[in-house]
Amino acid sequence: MKKMLQRFPSLYTKASSLWRLTLRHRLYPSLLRENILVYLGGNHGETLIDIAHRFRKVYVFECNPIALELLKSRMRKFENILIFPFAASDRFGLSTLSIPSNGNFMGSASIAGFSKKSGISSIAQFEVVTVNLGEFLKMLKVESIDLYQSDIEGNDFVALKSMQEFISNKVIERIQLEVWNNDKPSPFSDKNLKCQERHFDDFLSANYSKIAEGISQVNSVNWFLPVDWNWKDVLWEKKKSSSVEI
Repeated sequence: MKKMLQRFPSLYTKASSLWRLTLRHRLYPSLLRENILVYLGGNHGETLIDIAHRFRKVYVFECNPIALELLKSRMRKFENILIFPFAASDRFGLSTLSIPSNGNFMGSASIAGFSKKSGISSIAQFEVVTVNLGEFLKMLKVESIDLYQSDIEGNDFVALKSMQEFISNKVIERIQLEVWNNDKPSPFSDKNLKCQERHFDDFLSANYSKIAEGISQVNSVNWFLPVDWNWKDVLWEKKKSSSVEI
């Protein structure tokens, strides 16, 4: 069917959009759905569209006001998605979202700012509300999470630290994070910002095992990545509790 539709590009585009945005999340058997997805950095929803139907409830955080409007428009038919216009962090307050000069207005905006050595400058700024993510999720009465996915341009570790209680209690099944490669300098302005892979390994290793890495949506298979790649997405899975027979 797919190959047949691809012979007619206009029809294929319309059919694909109808399936992804309307039909799939309605037809997907509810009994097969996982419970909770926490998704940091909703962007314009392109990746989220392809996994949201798998979950009964999706909590999405996106603080870029331009991306937010597009995200809301795209997700308007998904009754299982809640979108919050906040920057996930370790504190409640205000911060400045910097829009990068690299042309990726939606995907690379960051509250971490950009270092001069990165070659990226800020072409615009927005004041955004930050939330202590762990405390905020507890306020929403979230007790367990099937997938925690974070792509928030340098603030991933800060937000993850606020989830210490969830991680220590191992109530998150899988964690996918955007990390900066260990041998690459951070592009962000705060020299003490933890964003490299080793920081996440140290924080998660007691309770989680790294199972795969790649770009965008990572499953259980490693992607081939060029050695000079600056960043990647890494997937961790909760370690099984060891049982001792007596």
